[in-house]
Amino acid sequence: MNKPWIHTARTALLAAALLIPTLEIPSYASAASIESASIYQLPEFPSVNLTGSSYMQLKEVLVLNKEGARRASFSFTVYNGDQKSLSIRDFFIHLESRSGKSLTPILLPESRSQTSIAPGSTSQFRYYAELPETIEVQDLIFKVMKWDFSLPGLERQMGQVSVSPGYSPAVPAGSVSLVQVAGAPVKMQALQVSDLEDNSDRLVQVKLAFQNAGSHNVKIPAYSYALQSEDGLTYPLAADKSESLSIDALEMKELTLTGKLPKAVSVQKSKLLITESFQGEKSVEIPVAEFELPQSNSVRIAEEQEAVELTVSDQSMRVALTRANVDIQYDKYAADLNLIWENHGYANVALPSYAYLLRTSDGAAYPLSASSAGNILPQSHLNLALSATGIPKSASLEDLRLEIYDSNVSTTEIAAPPLAMFKLKNVTPSAVTDAGVAGELQDSAGNPYQLQVNKVQRLPWEEQDIISIDATITNVGTDTIANPKINGDIQLDGIPVDAEQVRTADLGEVNSLAPGEKRSVVLLTKIPYYQQVNKISVVLKDSDSGDRLSFQSESDMWTVPSSGSEGLSIGEVGSQMMMKPAAVKVYEGSTMNLVYAEVNIQNMENRFITPGEWSGQFKTKDNVYFAAKLSSFTQKISPQGHARVGFWALIPKRYSNDHLELVVGEGITGTRLTKAGEVPDAFTKSASMVLPKAETAIKLKTAAALEVDSEPYHFSIYDMDLSYTYNQATGYKIDFIFRYDLEKNSSLEAVGGERKLVLKLIDFDPVAQKEFVMETASSANDEALALGTNLKKTVTITTVDWFFFSKNTLQVYERFEGYDRLLGSIDFH
Repeated sequence: MNKPWIHTARTALLAAALLIPTLEIPSYASAASIESASIYQLPEFPSVNLTGSSYMQLKEVLVLNKEGARRASFSFTVYNGDQKSLSIRDFFIHLESRSGKSLTPILLPESRSQTSIAPGSTSQFRYYAELPETIEVQDLIFKVMKWDFSLPGLERQMGQVSVSPGYSPAVPAGSVSLVQVAGAPVKMQALQVSDLEDNSDRLVQVKLAFQNAGSHNVKIPAYSYALQSEDGLTYPLAADKSESLSIDALEMKELTLTGKLPKAVSVQKSKLLITESFQGEKSVEIPVAEFELPQSNSVRIAEEQEAVELTVSDQSMRVALTRANVDIQYDKYAADLNLIWENHGYANVALPSYAYLLRTSDGAAYPLSASSAGNILPQSHLNLALSATGIPKSASLEDLRLEIYDSNVSTTEIAAPPLAMFKLKNVTPSAVTDAGVAGELQDSAGNPYQLQVNKVQRLPWEEQDIISIDATITNVGTDTIANPKINGDIQLDGIPVDAEQVRTADLGEVNSLAPGEKRSVVLLTKIPYYQQVNKISVVLKDSDSGDRLSFQSESDMWTVPSSGSEGLSIGEVGSQMMMKPAAVKVYEGSTMNLVYAEVNIQNMENRFITPGEWSGQFKTKDNVYFAAKLSSFTQKISPQGHARVGFWALIPKRYSNDHLELVVGEGITGTRLTKAGEVPDAFTKSASMVLPKAETAIKLKTAAALEVDSEPYHFSIYDMDLSYTYNQATGYKIDFIFRYDLEKNSSLEAVGGERKLVLKLIDFDPVAQKEFVMETASSANDEALALGTNLKKTVTITTVDWFFFSKNTLQVYERFEGYDRLLGSIDFH
């Protein structure tokens, strides 16, 4: 489903592809135009003969006229048409003004190393000279001299060249200058100029293209650049590549030059000055080239629902703002915007990492983070989500604008105008709501879905607490959609939680959602259990489209719902179950009790399922939590079938076992539900069940037999008798003789591990006891009770002290993990 310009979820700006008018940004020459543009030819100066076949010719004269420096640079080419080398040391230049004032020409270091010119070749020599304020370029006269020791003055004038009135070295706008760089010809062209008034400044950007017209690689020196206004004022421009450019033969490269001018200075009819610095006895700045700049385009703000035409990698692109939201997050604003980039060219475009700023009417700028950009196919589009948090509520929301820049910029020192700007109209902060809110969002393809926040919970987890935000995604469209990828931001009492501490767990294991289908997602973070939190602010975001839903919740709403003793529904689509408490058993210890809760599970699906791992906590009436261990499932549960699961924990004796609740949640491991056999590292969707009172022991006074259950076994003991012998060294040897029945219910299994039966004989204070395992002994130290009926057993017990009376008491215990639970007792004679 492709809806590139449609958005329906809580948008302040809506746009449709066929309805968005295009803001026509004037087109500029690209770097490719340097190949076809004409090379500006300076007025040709007459040559001066050095010999019958060799000559010297003035090529260009440039003047640097900056505050505190006025300097001319000029170059001569020398052609040797003779059959032998020409010694350049025999010739030199005299420079003077038309009024006869002598000036001192200085040969630049790059030209000093050459002393001769080979036959048939040409070389260039560059000079500079300081100019007084009273001398203009048209006043200069260049005299070519030769050493001649036969003359009284030792020198002979070979000829002279003067600069004619009206001479201008500035390259006209749109034309190309051919500059010699380290002996190689390099084309240069000023492509475009743009400016933007910003508060008290004018931001200027100039695009400058280079092409190596030679046959080998050349490195462009670290030139200095300046803009010179029509009034002759100069302002420095910074290049985006501070290091020198390396350009291969016929290769083209582009520089972006940026600067800041006073707002009152116009950039119309301005010039670009390029200079080079040389280090000698002192640093000297020499003019290299001068360009008349094309007419500047003052960047204007695109109106609502306007698309801006831009050129990216020589491809025609359109960009439009399709959504702008501002939400209140606790005591701050949060903004999210969406741009659609459309590629109208015929080649893939890798969208550059532009910088995006949200600027208020008072000039404050807030950087916007962008979702990952990528390649845009021809005749295709890309949604780009932008967001910013932590905007102070004191910020003005009137006349907001979005600015797009070529590269990363500082929010305080912006040196270049933006590529494009968009006006955000009628942006009113949307108040966030408590949990329970639902919003309609869109995925990156424009498909709608509903995001419903169900509940926020604060759950105990050892020395930490889990904050869990449970949400449901519903496909409300008419087409099947890919699972939306949801992430989020959390603020606790206005303080953002580190993004690395927030994770999203996808509780569904499907890749797509059919119309009407649902799945659950949970946003989680952990905090110290003692941390006080009064309010949480949450932003749930579609990580692809940037759509989002904001809400906040007070801590008094973070309750764990109770199902009473009726049971609760647990599990996701495809694994839904009913859970109901069955029994509570308390195993006694000296200082701790082991509390064991048995829960019945019913599979509510029409397929066999293997339940995942849950998390359980026992909650006392004092609101104290104790983490519980869980039994594992050994087999799948049939459709509508039943199974049992055990939860147990050690609880100090000082806490009452009455009014216990079992808090159960779905286990989370990483970013998904915990599978059977895995260990959860969090849990969610928690609910509590009120547990029944603990089972009490059977106490018989005169019955002939004691019958008790230790599931899956039923144990009966009867016909009990005692005999003893006494040895002064070893004490009493007691033979306890009894008959018993041991039956097993094959439809049940021991939940949580092995139980043992312990028989204790009590006569006043002394206790003699014997431990048994059921069916088969697992070690040589175990004694087993075999399955069967009317079986006779004799147990020998040795004890130091024993008091024999006519009546004795037998107590039968169930032992689990070293703790005992009294099943029943019986008196016998």
